[in-house]
Amino acid sequence: MKTWRLAMMLLLSLVALGGVALAQSTCPPEARVSVDQPLCPSSPTATGRVTGTVCGDAALTIRYTNTCDGLEDLLAGEGYTTADGAFTVPLSETLQSGHMGCGSWIDVAVECPCGPVRATSYVAQPPRRGVIPVYVPQLQTGQTRLAGQWDSYCTGATLAAADQQGHVLGTGVVQDDGSFVIQLLRPLETNEMLILFVSAPGGPCGFCSYFPQSTPLIIGPVAVPEPSTLLLIASGLAGLAAMAKARGWRRFARR
Repeated sequence: MKTWRLAMMLLLSLVALGGVALAQSTCPPEARVSVDQPLCPSSPTATGRVTGTVCGDAALTIRYTNTCDGLEDLLAGEGYTTADGAFTVPLSETLQSGHMGCGSWIDVAVECPCGPVRATSYVAQPPRRGVIPVYVPQLQTGQTRLAGQWDSYCTGATLAAADQQGHVLGTGVVQDDGSFVIQLLRPLETNEMLILFVSAPGGPCGFCSYFPQSTPLIIGPVAVPEPSTLLLIASGLAGLAAMAKARGWRRFARR
């Protein structure tokens, strides 16, 4: 009987210890792995940080999946976090971007003291080749400023506007929201056309280089002033002429 009681007490003790160990291995809800973005095709390393829990000197593994090429759960890197939870792990697999409905990503797993913390990070996907999504309002005669909207993939890229003779009239930089402004060296002429192209790549992973100079965007021609505008100009000139004539007549009458 005493042996049975002793066995039960030992079993309950083991269960209690297991419960404590299980509680200690549960990470808080805010514990997470963040991978620095963008993760580009052919990136040599994966960098990031564990936040929300103490996770220094923890073992880390990276596995790679690319459904486009039939690759699944390949071991792509191993390493350890630093004292503050940061990591930089060289990748043994060459990353490629997904396309046409298939995907490409890495899974990061870190063995923190509180338990495993995981995250998935997708490889950035470039815009479609041959497509130059840009909006530029109708060009006007005498215009000296070109403002428009380029694809935000090209953030940080330099755009150049040239005339049909190849003379660059001005450059501008694509902002975070895709907008750009180019100050022109001279006013635009009626029926003139401009050639807009990327003179320096930009955007995440340099994806703006997908829009090469060999396929520039032609905008224009510069609009002819509307008849109403011409009428206003003519009316103004006529008014000035009338005023000048009236002043001349008053001078003559005083004599």
